[in-house]
Amino acid sequence: MLPLFLPPLPPAQATQLSALGGMLRRAGTRFALLLTFLVVLAHFGTYTYVTPFLEQVTHASDRLVTAFLLLYGAAGMIGNFLGGAWVARYPRTVFGLAAGLIAAVTLLLPALGRWETGAVILLLVWGVAYGAVPIASQTWFSKAAPHAPEAASVLFTASFQATISVGALVGGVVLDRTSPSAVMLLGGCTAVLVVLAVGARFAARLTGPGCTQRS
Repeated sequence: MLPLFLPPLPPAQATQLSALGGMLRRAGTRFALLLTFLVVLAHFGTYTYVTPFLEQVTHASDRLVTAFLLLYGAAGMIGNFLGGAWVARYPRTVFGLAAGLIAAVTLLLPALGRWETGAVILLLVWGVAYGAVPIASQTWFSKAAPHAPEAASVLFTASFQATISVGALVGGVVLDRTSPSAVMLLGGCTAVLVVLAVGARFAARLTGPGCTQRS
């Protein structure tokens, strides 16, 4: 179906390992890589185990867990559209806001997620927030390497996929040794680091030479 609806997108240039190495030498690319690693680690370290949380902490039935996750997915589509509408003009704001909402949700779940209403509201917010993350991350990579879009896309995809595995592994190790609530709290603290990093970057841009007012 995709060939029928998508326009042809010929590559601007071949992507070689030397191009990826050159990107990693750029401070902007390394920062985008760090942010992507942290926010994806926070999300998949927690969301991978949201079902055990809903079962053991919220005490939701199997049918209700399925409904909650369906609503989360629908909220994620809304997040895709909202993130796509704003990220071109405000990449730092979208990334920081998404990470902040993920942090708030995962930190509040152990307290408010004990009730079904609290759990579903937080999952809706989480879905919207994470829906904007891939768009914001890829946009940040592209802006960090405007002359090498293919290399930026390769680096974004590789780092994203690798961190999904790492996040799920870390979350599983924590879950085996503690509890679903501890997994949420650890993921929330990780997402807070993203917010602090984005805020520090934004402050440096505002106070540094040649600063810009766009956020």
